Amino acid sequence: MKKTLVILSISFKIAIFVFTVTGCHGHNNNKAGEILADTPIKSDMGISKIQLLEQDDIGLKLEVTPKTFQLADQTMTGEYSVINESSHAISYGQGFDLEHFRDNEWKEIPFEMAIEDIALGLNPDQSQTFPLMLSKILTNGQVGKYRIVKYVKTKPNDKQKIKLTAEFSVE
Repeated sequence: MKKTLVILSISFKIAIFVFTVTGCHGHNNNKAGEILADTPIKSDMGISKIQLLEQDDIGLKLEVTPKTFQLADQTMTGEYSVINESSHAISYGQGFDLEHFRDNEWKEIPFEMAIEDIALGLNPDQSQTFPLMLSKILTNGQVGKYRIVKYVKTKPNDKQKIKLTAEFSVE
């Protein structure tokens, strides 16, 4: 019993240390996405308000491959990558939002997909790639311009979130 408590205590301290180390100080700006001011947002990290920041030179990117998906391809499978070219570690969840550009504005596409709600971290000069199976999300068969939206943080307990976007099309 005592040994179990010691192991749990050590595991907890290691987890806190890792979470603390993956955070960073300060902020950068972003070319790949946008950052909203005092706007309630819903994402895989919950609902909060975020601070307005400029979007140039942040060193964080979200990319989708391929840039064009064919509606005739019933799998419409690709991938998206979170790229950290900044000097700070970032954290984010596995979930993402999907938006369709119509009527001259981006409109969120509601979809249900089982995604494990775990926090991920990315150190400077690293990237992480995830599978993207659009056939499971875009069931309406609409062509057009789309984008993936992902929120990241530079500090684990900070309410400031950075909105990254990556556009692609369906033909």
